[in-house]
Parts: sequence; C-alpha cells; structure tokens
Amino acid sequence: ADLLENDEPVWVDREDTVNVIKWVLNKKINVDSYNQNNLLPKISEEYNFINNTLDDIGLVNYYNYPLQFTDTLKYYSSSDMVKIFNDIVYININNLNIYFNKYTFNDLLFDNVIADFNVYKSFYNCDDPLRRIENIPYNKGFTLLLKHIMFLNHFNNDSLYKINFYLNLLRENSLVFNQNMFMKKNISKNKIITNFEEQNFISNEEASRLYNSINSDEYHIQHFIIYLHLLQLYEEKCILSNVMKPAKFIDLLLSQGYVPYYLNN
Repeated sequence: ADLLENDEPVWVDREDTVNVIKWVLNKKINVDSYNQNNLLPKISEEYNFINNTLDDIGLVNYYNYPLQFTDTLKYYSSSDMVKIFNDIVYININNLNIYFNKYTFNDLLFDNVIADFNVYKSFYNCDDPLRRIENIPYNKGFTLLLKHIMFLNHFNNDSLYKINFYLNLLRENSLVFNQNMFMKKNISKNKIITNFEEQNFISNEEASRLYNSINSDEYHIQHFIIYLHLLQLYEEKCILSNVMKPAKFIDLLLSQGYVPYYLNN
C-alpha cells in the first residue's frame, strides 16, 4: 500500500523511510474518521470486532463477554479516561486525547478493557484459587502477546492494524528505554521528551504525555519482559517447531492463571 503512494520502497535510506512512516501516520492513522457524537457505538463495534476475531482463532478459555459502553459524564465527574463497573464501561469522551478512528479505538480497548476486564476474567477462571490473584503487569504483557498474534495472523485484510501495532511496539520499546535513562542517568525532562518525539514520530504534546507515564510508579519494563518471554515461547512452539496451534497455546496460558512468567516453558 505504501508503494502505491510513494515512488521508492521504504528501505532506500533512513530519510525516505521516516518520510513514509510520517506520511502513513498523518494521512491514515492520525486522522478523525468518526463524528464525536457517534463515538460510543463505534467503540462498541470495535470491541465486538476484537472479541469476534478471538472467537475465530478458536479460543476456549478467553472470557468473551458483551459490555455496555456509556459516557462517563452522564453519571459522574471524573478525569479517568476509562472505568469499568460490573458490565458497563464508562468512557470519558471529553478526555480521550486520541484521534477518532478504529485503530486508536482498538488501542484504547486493548489497553483499558481487554487487559483489565476480559484477560483478567480469563485468568480468574483458572482452577487454582491462589493463581486468581490479579497481576497487572502480567495482564499487560499477556495482552501485548494477544495483540501480536492477532495482528500478525488475523488482521491481514487491513494492513494499517498491523502497521499501528508495530508503531505501538516501537513506543513500548521507547518507554522502557527512556524510563531506564530517566531513572539511572538523571537525563533532563527536555531530553527525554525530544527522545520520544524522534523515536516515535510524534508531536511534542504526545511526547510530554509519554514523559508523564514514565515519571510515575509504573515500571514499563515489567510487562514488556513478560511479553518478550511469552513471545519467545509462542515462536518456539507455534512457529519454529509447529507443535501447537496458537489457540491451544493461548488457552494453556489462560488455564494456568497468574504464575511467575518464568515458570511458563
């Protein structure tokens, strides 16, 4: 798709590659495709799309449950972007700070609903009560693996999902790298923000939000290590040796509940 809009392949040189990436971002992903008055039905539609795709993979232990999406401000005032109570997802429409399209809604749902609700409920349904105690980094690491498997194997009809996934993976790497620099080497705030801008092809405002996320109690390397470990196992069992189907591999992880990631082998 990129070559249809650009005369040269992206691997000619770094400058050309960066220009192509920026073009895709600015023309395809960083755009508003939906009207603000119609966001909740579109978010709900994307949630159903994700769960239907996971059903198509053949998962048994994944907790696929219908949720209702509503505007937070209809019920209470809050700065939280997403909150889940019972079977209702409260979205703070006025506080989203994202572009209104299916790719950003996909990110929003995976990060705030799939990880916090569906994946958590899936692990909670394991047989061992001691392995039902929630581990948030494990939720996030496993969800990143789930996205990896989905986008590389089941979303090929829309290559922008895959491109957006790789850009998000680049951002995860950038968060780990810069948080380490920030904590270990006392790098200045301005330098970190500049790093985020250059590494992720984003604006100063977006880079400032990433800076706020590393200047917090959340250690991004925790869930990223879990993702990398599970990804290695997935590639060994489902790709290199091909001894297990992706659905069986995912179901096996879910059936074990929350375990130290290094005990998965």
